[in-house]
Amino acid sequence: MWPLAREIGTRKLDVHFARTLGDQIARFNADARAGVDTQFNRGTYPYDLEWHKNIDSIERTDTKWPHNPGPNFTMYPLSGQGPYYAIIAGAGMLDTNGGPVINSKSQVIDTHGHAIPGLYGAGNCIASPVGQGYWGAGSTLGPALTFGTIAGRNAMTEPTKTA
Repeated sequence: MWPLAREIGTRKLDVHFARTLGDQIARFNADARAGVDTQFNRGTYPYDLEWHKNIDSIERTDTKWPHNPGPNFTMYPLSGQGPYYAIIAGAGMLDTNGGPVINSKSQVIDTHGHAIPGLYGAGNCIASPVGQGYWGAGSTLGPALTFGTIAGRNAMTEPTKTA
């Protein structure tokens, strides 16, 4: 019934993974049809309704993806048959709130607005270069890679320091 789950299950996942995957899909689909997320409360809060309705879930006319007929537009029933594709996702950090400010060269800026020689920053350890912008899951990765590359390139041009 769940061939992918059986295949993944042989790769050191819990022996009950295939059964619990099927149970989880059935539970999610029942919730989606009822319009009530019994696990995570999707669509319960005004934030969910406004964010998903007006930004992420604008229906497209150039796709075969069907209209969501359910009462909760943040949930759409999954197909009862695969194929399904999966990844193992580990816990991570969403974003930072604060941290050192950098300039366009990824140099950390001091409290007087001057670059601190030899000190660079990128990723979630600095104040977000995109300010209040957060476009969705994973959106810290692009700035982290971009400013990490910029920091590395500029650090390479620094003169070698001796103790």
